[in-house]
Amino acid sequence: MDKVRPNVLKGITATRLPVVPDEAEIATLVSRVISAKADDSENFAFVVGRNWAISRARHLSFVQRRMTEQAVRQAAEAEEQREFETRREEARVLIERLNPQVKPSQRLQLQMVWWRVFEGKSADEVAALLPHTAVDCRVKRLQRGRTLLMIHASPELRDYLSFRVTPSGGLSKTPLPVT
Repeated sequence: MDKVRPNVLKGITATRLPVVPDEAEIATLVSRVISAKADDSENFAFVVGRNWAISRARHLSFVQRRMTEQAVRQAAEAEEQREFETRREEARVLIERLNPQVKPSQRLQLQMVWWRVFEGKSADEVAALLPHTAVDCRVKRLQRGRTLLMIHASPELRDYLSFRVTPSGGLSKTPLPVT
């Protein structure tokens, strides 16, 4: 016991890693060394201290990296949500401005874009809202509504709406080619 504690501390400090054990951790490490009954307990205590320091530094590094990644991910999600809210408001104003000027069929096309893009309704949910329309008809309305909005939209809203409507009526995040 007399030589175990100093050798554990030497092992910890030999790594020069930014870890500081508390008394409970040191006592745990010392008890491990004593219970192991190693032939060369001084060197074993040094190795136990060194390994603890390395393991602790790796753990702290992992925790810090995970927190950084989480913060970056949350910032990106918040930015994406702000972008969505901005584009949604811009599209709402544009649709309200266009509604008196367009034909009834075009109003439905704009409504399709609103449901799919800004309310996040799936193709099945839209099909439930419009039960007497075929899939290809809903897809065409979505494409035409998107085109109608793109004509009058700001460049930022155009970028946001630059998606492809798949044949099944789904939305693809793949941007349209610039022409």
